[in-house]
Amino acid sequence: MITLTAALSYFTMAAGQGWVYRVVHYHHAHKNHPAEVIIRQIYWARYVDWAITTPLLLLNLTLLAGLPGAEILLAVFANIAMILFVSLQFS
Repeated sequence: MITLTAALSYFTMAAGQGWVYRVVHYHHAHKNHPAEVIIRQIYWARYVDWAITTPLLLLNLTLLAGLPGAEILLAVFANIAMILFVSLQFS
């Protein structure tokens, strides 16, 4: 399941899908310097891939290690929160 999800995500990006353009207006601190317009390409399919595959990897590792259920849930939720915060930073 993990490998299939990653393969589909990267195939989607290679096929030219799974991304959007984001326009960012950058204002300099100096008043005589004009503002810049930066166009960024954001691959949202990568974040969807990470949100699915990394919790599954963590689940496999924590079950193999024999951790209790509360620690497994904490690790999975912390991982999802990290991916969410990273994706919000770049969007």
